[in-house]
Amino acid sequence: MSTISYFQNASKFVANNTSFNTYISDVDVLQYLQQYAATGAMHDSDERYPLPSCHPGTRKAVIDRIKAWYGYKEPPNDSIMVVHAPAGYGKSAVAQFIADDLEQQEDIDFNPLAGSFFFSRASPERSNPAHFIATLAYQFATSIPELLPFIEDVVRRNPMILNKTLELQLEKLIIGPFRSVKGLDEMPNRLIIVDGLDECINLDRKARVEKQYAQDQELAQIRVLDLIHTLQSHRFPLFFLIFSRPEPWIKAHVESMPFCDNAQTLDMYMTADNLRDVESVLRKELEQISVIYGCQSSFAGEAWPGQERLQKLVEKTRGDMLYANTIILDLRDPYEDPQERLNLILDPSFDDGADLAHSAPFSFVYEHFRQILRSCPERNRPLILEVLADLVVSHQIMRDADIIPIEEGDISLALGALDELSGRVRGRGIKALRGLHSVIKLRPHRSGSSPFFLNGLFIRFLKNPKCSGEFAVDTKSASLRLLTACMGKAASVGLDKKIRDDDHCLRFAVLAWPKYWWRWTLIDGLEHSKVLHLFLSLNLTACFVHAFSLHPGRFSLSSLLPESLFEHIPALPSTSPQSDNQVLPEMIVASRKPAYPDHAELVAQCVSHLRSSVGAALVHLLDLSLVDSSIQKRPLSYALVCYLIHIQCKDEGDRRSDTVVQALKRLRTSQSNGFGQLIEYLLEQNPDLSSYLLDN
Repeated sequence: MSTISYFQNASKFVANNTSFNTYISDVDVLQYLQQYAATGAMHDSDERYPLPSCHPGTRKAVIDRIKAWYGYKEPPNDSIMVVHAPAGYGKSAVAQFIADDLEQQEDIDFNPLAGSFFFSRASPERSNPAHFIATLAYQFATSIPELLPFIEDVVRRNPMILNKTLELQLEKLIIGPFRSVKGLDEMPNRLIIVDGLDECINLDRKARVEKQYAQDQELAQIRVLDLIHTLQSHRFPLFFLIFSRPEPWIKAHVESMPFCDNAQTLDMYMTADNLRDVESVLRKELEQISVIYGCQSSFAGEAWPGQERLQKLVEKTRGDMLYANTIILDLRDPYEDPQERLNLILDPSFDDGADLAHSAPFSFVYEHFRQILRSCPERNRPLILEVLADLVVSHQIMRDADIIPIEEGDISLALGALDELSGRVRGRGIKALRGLHSVIKLRPHRSGSSPFFLNGLFIRFLKNPKCSGEFAVDTKSASLRLLTACMGKAASVGLDKKIRDDDHCLRFAVLAWPKYWWRWTLIDGLEHSKVLHLFLSLNLTACFVHAFSLHPGRFSLSSLLPESLFEHIPALPSTSPQSDNQVLPEMIVASRKPAYPDHAELVAQCVSHLRSSVGAALVHLLDLSLVDSSIQKRPLSYALVCYLIHIQCKDEGDRRSDTVVQALKRLRTSQSNGFGQLIEYLLEQNPDLSSYLLDN
């Protein structure tokens, strides 16, 4: 058999970048491996300087939970813990703390930290999984001495292994060497920390296939999880601590079989004492700023900025550590006066001001938000912005009124109602938000917080075009769209029609339309005539009665009086009860707006319709209380106080003949106990009404 000579006729032949006959000496193996590793992804890399850190005493509940799970002496029951939290809630700081804490252990003769990988979308090497296995193998070779000779042997025999698939790299560089170690059962437990999994976005592929960016990042992140699951399935003494934003595809994969068999999750947002941590950070940082810049409190003997202003700042952040840290960075600006900056930040108008967009710390956060939004499919952007606009104009309404019961685990009922009102197929809104779970809350909300937004700065970002640019939401269109839809839905309500418990959209419409009305009255140039005609079509008496029945404790008659909805008044009476059920700030603002001058006749009809309906609703409720003892007297008394104050300007004859006053007299005659309780509540709120009640 003849021998083939491949280079028989070659002339001046040069072989470049050849891989055949490659030999790597013992000394060169780690250096060779390092060339394929993302050394900047390691927990102590200078590339990550300054390293994130937890403020002393903060995130204690989360850190304690992690330490209780992982013990290098006793293996945890679950080999994987996934810690998730919204953007800016200190995941990387906790990951860094755990890594540093393990390396500082002095009572052991081994390194309990096997390795770490901190993903980052800002780094070409750390934004995709290409270097993930090589980086772990390099760290294992140095942190687990027993593995070094076996890893060296693999690389010497086949240097091209580092150009193979990640799955093959895992098998040859990590799983194989572990199998080769003798006495594996006696090897101590070690931890691997993976941070920022959501920032593994397959950056290289993004450059080639822009349209598949969103889908590719999901595949890349799931691939990393599968690599981790494959490694842990061999039951080596390795345990994994993974930090990520709560992206739905990551959560779904972690909660699915077989991954969930050996994994547990920890929700930082729900576990950490966010308000306490934020207050602790703000207090310590403001003390330092006060010393550096010589800031003085307005109150003698009290450290700047004073306890009252500190609490206002904490309330403004709503426990959002990203917001708190951004404020601190802004106050530390050496070119600004921190006292003036704090005054500006606490001013409500600051949220919509241009100064917010030009602050370097705030600009950094807003670029962070833009990156999150850019990661969503561009073809879905109009729908995403429409849904976000609905949430921006609705989040306070739902927070203040608890209008739709948010079931444990999601807010699908609320989003479903907004879908129906905005003309979308139910479920479309929640799908549009698929890539925004790091800033949108799709879980039970804490008391006093927004039911939708995890980050208060994200709301301000969306509302201010100077900050959000192409991602600014159209709140004007959303307000008008939801107002007209709610009024159209509420037009079907009658006194003889019971609203079903499961008809969440109708319940929402009846309770929410006055609140959207206040938002709408602050906006110029909208379709006043159309809205006013819709107003006239409402059975307001039925709407008010149903609103009271659905949420007695949230019914606010003061916000439904003509002065509130149509006319300019200096302010409502200061004698109104101090309660959540009464005067709302947005109503007062709305009441200062001049009535619609171009539609005077139409407005007059609406005012007349409203006056008669308010009285008719109270008469109906008072008469109903004669036969239905379940009617709640205290909320009803709140409404009566507002009404009685309102009619005090009438002459004596009109007051005595007023239909509501007549209904009160009937209640006094027919049900003395119920009447006495109602009057007791009335006078408890406004003692000045005693003489009026005696006279009438």
